[in-house]
Amino acid sequence: MSDAHLLIIMEQKKKFVRNKKEKIEIIYDTFIDLLKNEGYTNLSTNHIAEIAPISLGTIYRYFPEGKAAIAKGYFENIKDQIINEEFFLQAKKKNLPELFKSIITRHLQVYRENFKAFLAYEQAMLSNKDLFENYENSVHEFAEETVKRLRNEDSLFRSVPEKQFLKGFIFIYNLIEAIIRRHLVIFPIFQTDDELISFLIKTIVSTIKIKQEIE
Repeated sequence: MSDAHLLIIMEQKKKFVRNKKEKIEIIYDTFIDLLKNEGYTNLSTNHIAEIAPISLGTIYRYFPEGKAAIAKGYFENIKDQIINEEFFLQAKKKNLPELFKSIITRHLQVYRENFKAFLAYEQAMLSNKDLFENYENSVHEFAEETVKRLRNEDSLFRSVPEKQFLKGFIFIYNLIEAIIRRHLVIFPIFQTDDELISFLIKTIVSTIKIKQEIE
């Protein structure tokens, strides 16, 4: 195979990957728009294909389970924005307050930027058991992957039994999400983001100490 032929093949692969990413982004954007306007129960994968416009076959190629898989994929991307490389960088420094500050700050920013999407999704979960279980499983899988990477990269995190570490991580993540959601959606508990972040850091550190004493 000549260098020119190889270059053409590589460019075609790059174009395919780029087009795939663009199509998935369009599918996500369409899904969120329909979720906000129609509600989860009333939207369908066919509807997404009509509005996108992307063929139904293409949508099922990327999301074999249809709208449930699209919902899961969208919010997994959201979690990846929260637990990003900055989080793992702080983890390597073994500075727990800064580590928690990193995850809380990102969580607050991402939740605020995707406020309407979160609100629509949460309302949908209240009336759809399968969607709620889908979300629970997604959080658990995401927590397992994060804990596994932390333990692989640093002996400090291996000093805690894996099941205990996983349970603690899920608790902290849910605590952060619950406080931020109430602050942004229901009632502004704090005057500033700094107050919210400071409160959550102190609460998490205190909770860890109490749990260590109990266990």
